[in-house]
Amino acid sequence: MNRWISEATVAVALACACFSLAQAAEDTNDALLTCAKETDEARRLRCFDAVVADLRRAAAASAAARPSAPVASPPAASAPVAAPAISREEKFGARGNLDPARREALSEINGKVTEVGTLAHGEFVVTLDNGQVWVAKTATSKVKVKVGDAVTIEAGALGSYTLIANGRSSKVSRVR
Repeated sequence: MNRWISEATVAVALACACFSLAQAAEDTNDALLTCAKETDEARRLRCFDAVVADLRRAAAASAAARPSAPVASPPAASAPVAAPAISREEKFGARGNLDPARREALSEINGKVTEVGTLAHGEFVVTLDNGQVWVAKTATSKVKVKVGDAVTIEAGALGSYTLIANGRSSKVSRVR
């Protein structure tokens, strides 16, 4: 009879621990799903980073409290940290904003070239003074730019972009 009681006690304790672990995992899953729904890439990454940071803090705290015992349950993730608003210029040309209803009315940006480079096949790469990096779609572009040149990048049809400099234009895409 004593053996049966001790086995039942262990079974109940394991069931409680498993339920606690399942609940914490469900909370973490909910936090991750909330992060995945974020449409802005920078905010989504910050949200995922916050969830992982919470998991690491809880694991470290649990290990410090009980160094010889394994971690019984992951922590419940906290609400995602709100990211600062991103300006229309910072969003201009960034991928992931293909829904025309959500696209903002910015149709062009102007800037100065701070760096010029080329890729392996001859496509030019331009870094602007606002930190954006744009690369030509083809190596056959007739656009010649140098550091200090003023350029305009216009939004085109179907999410395309055109860089205009020195009276010439070339199709480009934003890489950063």
